[in-house]
Amino acid sequence: MSRISVGPCPFCSSDNADIEEIVRHVFAVVCRQCEAMGPTIRLSAYRAIEAWNTRGKPPVAAVPDMPAWSARICEES
Repeated sequence: MSRISVGPCPFCSSDNADIEEIVRHVFAVVCRQCEAMGPTIRLSAYRAIEAWNTRGKPPVAAVPDMPAWSARICEES
């Protein structure tokens, strides 16, 4: 299995994220900037990093009743 690096946070774009063992044999990537936590994966830190790296930005439409000016700011960042 090849080495894989943790990608930037899909929420705040910070490169300050790392893999953690949340509980015994359960892994997730945690962003140190915004405290987002990736999907938890049992028995495989590699798969937890892989899952983190494949997540995209949440859609702007996920926030109900967002003012138009605020939605534009989210899309630009």
